[in-house]
Amino acid sequence: FSHPTWAFEMRLAAPAVRLSSEVIVQRHVNALLLADFLRMKTTAQGEGDLTRLTCGWFFAPDSARGPADEMTDRLRSLHLEPALLNGLQMLVRGTPFEGASERALTDACAGDLGRVVELWRGEQSALQEEMRGLSGRAEKNDAATRGLQLRVERLSNEYLLTSMVGQGFLPVHGFPSSLVSFDTINAHAVSAMLRDKSAASGTGRDDNPFARRQLASRDRVTALREYAPGADVVMDGVVYRSEGVTLNWHAPAAATDRKENQNLRVAWRCTKCGASGSHPIRLDHCTACMAELEMSATFEMLVPNGFAVDFFGETHNDITKQSYVPVEEPWVHAAGEWVALPNPQLGRYRSTPHGSVVHYSAGPSGSGYAICLACGRAAPMPAGGGLPDIFRKEHYRLRGGRKDVNPFCPGSSDSWKIKPHLNLGHHATTDVFELQLRDVQGVPVDDRKAALTMAVALRDAAAAVLGVDSNEIGFCEKPVALPDGSRSRSILLFDKDSAGLVSSIEPLLTRILRQAHENLDCPARCDAICEHCLLQYDTRFLVRSLDRHRAREVLDTSWLQQLELPEEQRFFGPDSSAEAEPLFQAVTREWGRPSAQRLVLPLHGGVDRWDLGSADVRVRIYRLAEAGRTVRLVINSQQDEQLGADDCALLYTLAGHPSIEIHKTPAPVCREGAAVAAAVETADGARAWASADNALGCPNAGWGACNTVVVTGPMDRAVLAGTEVSADSLRARAALETANELQITDALDGSTRGFGKRFWAVLRASSSVFSGFCQSGDTVVGLTYSDR
Repeated sequence: FSHPTWAFEMRLAAPAVRLSSEVIVQRHVNALLLADFLRMKTTAQGEGDLTRLTCGWFFAPDSARGPADEMTDRLRSLHLEPALLNGLQMLVRGTPFEGASERALTDACAGDLGRVVELWRGEQSALQEEMRGLSGRAEKNDAATRGLQLRVERLSNEYLLTSMVGQGFLPVHGFPSSLVSFDTINAHAVSAMLRDKSAASGTGRDDNPFARRQLASRDRVTALREYAPGADVVMDGVVYRSEGVTLNWHAPAAATDRKENQNLRVAWRCTKCGASGSHPIRLDHCTACMAELEMSATFEMLVPNGFAVDFFGETHNDITKQSYVPVEEPWVHAAGEWVALPNPQLGRYRSTPHGSVVHYSAGPSGSGYAICLACGRAAPMPAGGGLPDIFRKEHYRLRGGRKDVNPFCPGSSDSWKIKPHLNLGHHATTDVFELQLRDVQGVPVDDRKAALTMAVALRDAAAAVLGVDSNEIGFCEKPVALPDGSRSRSILLFDKDSAGLVSSIEPLLTRILRQAHENLDCPARCDAICEHCLLQYDTRFLVRSLDRHRAREVLDTSWLQQLELPEEQRFFGPDSSAEAEPLFQAVTREWGRPSAQRLVLPLHGGVDRWDLGSADVRVRIYRLAEAGRTVRLVINSQQDEQLGADDCALLYTLAGHPSIEIHKTPAPVCREGAAVAAAVETADGARAWASADNALGCPNAGWGACNTVVVTGPMDRAVLAGTEVSADSLRARAALETANELQITDALDGSTRGFGKRFWAVLRASSSVFSGFCQSGDTVVGLTYSDR
């Protein structure tokens, strides 16, 4: 309001296309395969106009085979047109799926489709089971029966593409995914709908992503707070109270089935390293550091499929009497290689597209909810312990049954169906960025208020630099243990809708940190936070947990000055800069440019530290060579003297690739004392990457990772020159002249039962030495097998 011309004066960030998110790429693959299937249905089977697709037509009940089953069969059979297969390869070009087989892409699509079909049919089965519970009623048109019929109709008539976007099968294009509805239909609403047929049919756009079942909808994360049992929701001047959840599957038939029939998971958080996640069963040890998990850092949660009011509950319009559910900070975990800041003494960071985010609601008391797994009725656990009052006696079914006919839920008489201390939650896989900072003295930041405030400032800065709305990026902080045993706080940012935003932070990190420093400088000079700096809609719950002054004590001017690359680390002169991405991610970025001519990979460290036979090392080299340009592996004279027969054999097999060559230099390839780990040559020169730690260029399991900052800059191509080592010389040193080399393709394919016979047959046909033994009648008394 104080600056209404902002929309005309703000500068938009230049758009950038990033194809690193496997989740988003797979959704586009799914969209292409679904479009092709619908085209086939229209043209080949004369289905007619499919522009008004419904879930009932596509999914069909589980007792019949519908189009969804036909599409699954088609994906599994691989009977796809060549044009479609070519389209798939064009679609995934430049993405993590480049080079993947068509079978892998179609199998992944079939798996995603199966998950969506199972969810829809599970909801339909649950509604059918409720209908059967009301069968044999004297009045077929009573409110409860009609209400169920309306829900069945809305489930079947929902627009197919809206449902599949909400379930994460198709690209969301910035819209929230995993939508859940709040079923506000009660006896009074059904009576009104029966009077007004147009209201029951519904209007509006079919592709509205927010209209799920024509009911109020939220993304599942927001719904955990706004629609949680016990919360009051105001809509159209009417206050509705949430009284339970929509169960995912059938009501369980026995106590032992409840985990299989309901989406129950166990959330865990490691108090040692800070890792977190969720699992179908309770884990004993952390999956990241293998430390024993404490029971206090785990809880069981139900992933709700929706929320609902009591069918016979009363509504009112007194908005002064409302109850709210506290907001819980999510549990977020990122995995991947740590990258040092330009000044390693100031901290480190990492980023991953496969991060874990657990959102949950623990109720007003923090003790969770008591939930009936038979009907879905739920109530917050009281602070004093014991079950809520509604479960201390028989309770009515949440969404069915008349008060004068079979009024009580069957779960009232089975204690195992009432699950106490159960949180409501949601586990998402999305892009996560984690930052661990140290102050100018090198002391880890272990102040929660400072870390959380910096998380907000960093989130706002990242959104401003990327040119997106800040609400699209989530934030939090968590306590962690560093490798040296000290404690610190991690600052975490994550994509709310898997849009690949957080993955774009790394190359812009220095700029974003400077912008975060400016965000902490409030123009109104407030005491802690205000609407002029960090107070926004999604930070209104954190007023007492934020203090910009505490954050500025860390992220001050001297800290930013030290963030600059020190003079002693400017290995490539004044044009040196810190590399924001991991080494091979940066190399792939530059190697993909049209001007790139040759990739040089100097190998560092003693040969005894090498592991050229490792699958990871060889796959990385071969993938870089797929570009069709030369990839040169460089060794030095001292390493050449250390090479054994096995090492020469491995280098020989690599040199056999038409795009890979081996060169030798007199001394290690270095620049100002730093080991050069990679360089991309162009016609004008070369861009290289170096580090003071030669582990960065050692070809083993840690190749490309080091504990110091990676510096990039321009480099003279002459420094990279060497003499070529021929494949024949490597073959001779590997003593391969007296050995037979077998190229095995499909000769051993088949059942394991006949593997041995096929193996010896290949040896007889391929090895003259072995064949001579067999023909001479001599007995083989022993075989020696050796490997690296």
